[in-house]
Amino acid sequence: MEILKKLMVTLNSDSFQPKNVRQISLFQPSLKFWKTVSILCWTMAYGSMFFWSTYPIFDNSVKKCRLPFLAWYPYNTKISPYYEITYVYQVFAIIFLATTAVSVDNLIAALNVYIGAQYYLTMYYTYMTSLVVPLTSEFFSFLSFIMAIIVEIFMYCWFGNEVKLK
Repeated sequence: MEILKKLMVTLNSDSFQPKNVRQISLFQPSLKFWKTVSILCWTMAYGSMFFWSTYPIFDNSVKKCRLPFLAWYPYNTKISPYYEITYVYQVFAIIFLATTAVSVDNLIAALNVYIGAQYYLTMYYTYMTSLVVPLTSEFFSFLSFIMAIIVEIFMYCWFGNEVKLK
């Protein structure tokens, strides 16, 4: 968690923020798409949780003391109040699990969108480098920035590939 906090602080620093309207316009389509996908994921997750939690009620199997999820418990779940307590426990557990899964998925998607945005910035600065007179301080400034961004982008690819190979 500490590493994630440090990463977020680093990503919020001025060096990783867009500097002008053109750079912001490069990010907008990806950000809008991520927001749409994120809302869709949350909607589908909460819809699934709702139906999983309520289908014993809708198909009248609640009268037979059927739980939303089949599981073994060291007590009889068919008698009250054990049935109600276990039912509520299962509902809260699935809400927690789904919320955690969707949150992690959205975080990974947001980081990938961010990497893509940094790639757009790299392309933009590469283009800007072509407009600068070679071998000047401005040229070397752009060149060092581009190299730093490329290393940052490919660091994720490198470690992702290492995970895949292991």
